[in-house]
Amino acid sequence: MSQRVVHLRNIEDITSMIECASEVGNVLACTPASNDIILFDIDASSDCSPAFLAITNCLAARLRAANISFDARNIPDWMTIRDDISMGITGNNGPRIIRQFSNDESGTSILARFKNADSELIGQFVSLFSPLLAGLPNLYEKMEIAMGELMDNVFAHSESPEGGFLVGKHYTHLNMLRFEVCDLGISIPSHLRRMEPAYLNQPDEVVLSEAFVLGVSGNKATRFGSGLPTVSDITTRLGGHLVAYSGNALYEVQSDMSHPMHIETRFPGTLISIEWPTVRG
Repeated sequence: MSQRVVHLRNIEDITSMIECASEVGNVLACTPASNDIILFDIDASSDCSPAFLAITNCLAARLRAANISFDARNIPDWMTIRDDISMGITGNNGPRIIRQFSNDESGTSILARFKNADSELIGQFVSLFSPLLAGLPNLYEKMEIAMGELMDNVFAHSESPEGGFLVGKHYTHLNMLRFEVCDLGISIPSHLRRMEPAYLNQPDEVVLSEAFVLGVSGNKATRFGSGLPTVSDITTRLGGHLVAYSGNALYEVQSDMSHPMHIETRFPGTLISIEWPTVRG
């Protein structure tokens, strides 16, 4: 049996996000021989960001579904794990999910796999994190709508057989909530091109920008499709930061400004990465 080592570095900024996307894309592009094993070399000495956990768990679910053998090394001791047949980075002892993000245990966190807009999971997420935020009327309802549609988009449009992952953590020392919704589906630009022929000759960054226009990515008859526009509006109102990385495009929202850009390294799916400032305790 031969090993293929894949280096995965914790995601701390857009540069490391693109590096991780490159590694994931390389793994998915190459089908290993039946007697090969993929060995993930994890570089995350003191913290695992929600983005890193979302992407790596999506990849683990995809490889498991394809019956591809893999394991991980250099997992820090503080990453407590538990057996779970449906989630997480797997090893020799079967599927496992990381419960703890770092050696700082003070922040509330959540990591869950979903295949549709799971009302119980949405309620848990909103109940955990909405009390940490302030300054936006009807925030609870807005968060429920946004999370429901973001999760439903994975089920309805991404064509991701393993579904997606929702990962969030409150960093108490930073007064910051960071959370991700990730899938390894067909990407937002590819989905919109299937819906609307006018997008066929448009680059990914232009098409991804359209997904942030209310109603564009949903049902054309009802103009339903407010997940990305709603979460973008919440981010702007709270003074937060949003990055959507899908296909060869990245869309960034910060300080009431939005900025689409072309990325040479393709993300094989969609990652929605969000930071919202929390109330100082």
